[in-house]
Amino acid sequence: KINNKMIDEPSISYIIPYTLNHQKENLKDHHKNGINVIYSFNHKIEKQSKPNEDEKENTDDLESENEEEKTVENTTLITGSRDATLKQWDSNQKVVETRVGHTDWITDMTMIDSTHIVSSSYDHTVILWNLETDRKKQFRLHNDYITKVQYQNNELYSCGLDGRVSIWDINKGDIDLIRINPFTYQPTRNSDRIEASIYAFDVGNALMAVGGLGNDIALADPRVKQPIVHTNLLRGHKDIIRDIVMIEEENILLSCSTDRTIQLWDLRMNRSLTTINCHEGTVWKISFDKTNRMVYSVGSDKHVKVTSLDDKNSKTIGTIDQIPSSLHYNQQSNLIHVGDIRGNLYHFDLSKDEYPITKVDHSAGIIAYKILPDKQRVLVQDSYSVFSMWNIIHAKHIKTYKDTNASSIQELYDQILKEEPYQASISWFNILCNTGDLVVNLKHDKCLYALCYGTDFQVDCAPSYKINFGELVIRALFGTWYTAYHEYLKQEHPEGLPSSICYANPLLPLVDNQEKDITIEMEDVSILVNRKETNSFTSWITQDYLKSNTHINPLPHWIIKILGLGYYKCVKNTKVFEISFNLNTKKGSSLPLIAKDMKCVRLLTMERVGAQIVKLLKIDTNDIPPENYLDIFCHNVKMNPKHDFNIINEYFKKTPQLTLEFDVRQYI
Repeated sequence: KINNKMIDEPSISYIIPYTLNHQKENLKDHHKNGINVIYSFNHKIEKQSKPNEDEKENTDDLESENEEEKTVENTTLITGSRDATLKQWDSNQKVVETRVGHTDWITDMTMIDSTHIVSSSYDHTVILWNLETDRKKQFRLHNDYITKVQYQNNELYSCGLDGRVSIWDINKGDIDLIRINPFTYQPTRNSDRIEASIYAFDVGNALMAVGGLGNDIALADPRVKQPIVHTNLLRGHKDIIRDIVMIEEENILLSCSTDRTIQLWDLRMNRSLTTINCHEGTVWKISFDKTNRMVYSVGSDKHVKVTSLDDKNSKTIGTIDQIPSSLHYNQQSNLIHVGDIRGNLYHFDLSKDEYPITKVDHSAGIIAYKILPDKQRVLVQDSYSVFSMWNIIHAKHIKTYKDTNASSIQELYDQILKEEPYQASISWFNILCNTGDLVVNLKHDKCLYALCYGTDFQVDCAPSYKINFGELVIRALFGTWYTAYHEYLKQEHPEGLPSSICYANPLLPLVDNQEKDITIEMEDVSILVNRKETNSFTSWITQDYLKSNTHINPLPHWIIKILGLGYYKCVKNTKVFEISFNLNTKKGSSLPLIAKDMKCVRLLTMERVGAQIVKLLKIDTNDIPPENYLDIFCHNVKMNPKHDFNIINEYFKKTPQLTLEFDVRQYI
């Protein structure tokens, strides 16, 4: 937000995968972060038995008679994680397939049929997956984090922190969307929080239940397709509703909460029948065994409990290592599956005495980071408390600190700063590690700020030459795309590129008069366009697109400007406008500077403006670049020498008149 005006330019993120495994090699395919949802289902598969050895001498007819088709029971287990992946496991606890499509935490999952599932995510989208193929379809249904998704009667229900329930028909080719706000009441307590945010949801044939931050559970008829529906409220919990399970045929409902309780509700009387106090902390998840009338629960006390609804007695099934984040009960196989916030997966066998537990360890993922002052290196700590250093410009691992005596990342960071000198630089990126990988986020109003002398970057060049980190990285990320797009332009204009197409090859040196090309290679890097602040969702930029596509729609305009493709279409009968402005000195005097070309706002960089100031003021520079002694300001913000007037207008306000100020420093 600049001058009370929102800037809607999407940001770019590139993901450096965290590939260090300090435990076992077989863990590399496991989850790097917490498991938020588990789903398992049993299905029958046909398997042909092989003939016995002593029967091989028989004729082909006899062999064919000995072959039998056997039907075996198979269990499919699917987990959705905070590392933004879905993983499918076999009966030996090995990952058989990893599905990628979301860009943030996966929060919930529901089954459509034996070959299709739907997942929801914090990236504001749901994805319809085909388990037999790699096909998927993504929909943006909410303007905030999506927390729950359910499938009932050919309709998909999704809800999230925007407080709305979205309903659409899964069988229709397009979304038949209806938005329902179940919380139409005025908040009576905790008014400082958004009480309409939804964390818990379940739906049946004639009733749906919604719970969240408001401590109350709203009941509504899902058959009434209206924006605002009449709701009954179940009041009794004293804190956030974490999970809801509805048993519609018995007219009862189970809910758990941060208030450490499980409530059993009568849906006919709209009141609580009993309160179960079996955990010493937040009750995160519950599941219900309809046959034996057992409630399975897991809480922040790390205990997995079972409670009988008949006598209300509870007992502990087992204990896990970390705070739980998911629970699933498979009645057919009589197994309980639990996931924790680190990505570990636990299986409890209820068919055996003492409930034996099988644990599947997680893969190493980043949980903390510290950016070094040079703004080129990042120190990270993973979930196994191993520290390592990464170069974000080259997207590479530098070293692992195996013999350090530091107990925290802050302690090691302080040691590094004492032991080695550093060159401080301006911040030009943001770091995220919420998925377990290193995510570097570049924004249009920040990534071009940091400059570094070539000698500090270990480049063989004159000491006065400077390198722009953001521009260097963007050219490396999109250099392949630029080459493909430029070839496309030459094919479209065989007679030669029109003057309205102005470009700067990102594969050329960044420094003028530089003999060697300053280029970097970034391998195994995924690219995201973050459009959450606009009317779209975060999307991947695939390697196929970078190598072959000939259009620029997925790329933000500020990226195109940096690559020098601001005017990529030939415009006929273009009028020439005169753009004039004054450069105001700090002392109040002014210097006239006039431009008479439509393209000048893009071609006229602050570097060229500085050269014009030096010329008009007749400063003896001794061939020293102006940026070493001349600062140019706009709205009291120091400009980058590489910025042009198109970019400056994006930063501030759309106006034909732009006031710049400059300040000349004495150069020693």
